Amino acid sequence: MTITEEKWGYNVTLTNKSPRPLEKLRAEYRLFATVDSIHVGENRG
Repeated sequence: MTITEEKWGYNVTLTNKSPRPLEKLRAEYRLFATVDSIHVGENRG
């Protein structure tokens, strides 16, 4: 078995240049993993 690990990171800076506050501001991110790295537990329904 070959294991490859990559660590990535990022910073986000938001600046509001308008005179009023921004409403309903939202940030989204995605997390990716390979099937081999996901541990799935039993479904005890």
